[in-house]
Amino acid sequence: MKIAIDLDGTAWFHREFFKDFVNAMQFFGHEIGILTSHNCNLKTKDLELWKQGGFPEPDFYICKTDDEKKELKETPGNNGTWKARMVREYSIDYLFDDLDGNEQYIDYFTKECPYTLFRVFGDK
Repeated sequence: MKIAIDLDGTAWFHREFFKDFVNAMQFFGHEIGILTSHNCNLKTKDLELWKQGGFPEPDFYICKTDDEKKELKETPGNNGTWKARMVREYSIDYLFDDLDGNEQYIDYFTKECPYTLFRVFGDK
C-alpha cells in the first residue's frame, strides 16, 4: 500500500501514534510518506522536524508548488481539491489528514477520492 500523512493537525498533533504507525507500516513493506499543502520551499525544514520527531525516513514528500498555490488560492475547498488531485496523481491508497477541519474540503475530497481518507480529529 501507499499511504500519505499530512503534517499540520495530523502527524505533528498525534506524533507518537504516527511515529509508531509509520515504523510498523514500513516494516511490513508499505510506502509511507508526507502529503502536505506546505509550500515546497519548506521541504528541508519539514523533513528536519520529521526526523527530530523520531520518524523514519519517508518514502516520498509531496508539497504544493508556487504555481499550485496561485492556481488554487481562490478556489473553494482548495486543500481538498489539491489533495484529491495528488492522491490520484501519485496513486495513494490512503490519506491520513484533518483537512483543516473544513467541511467543504472534506466533502470535495471524499467525492473525488472515496474510501481513501482517514480523517484525523484533534484540538488545534
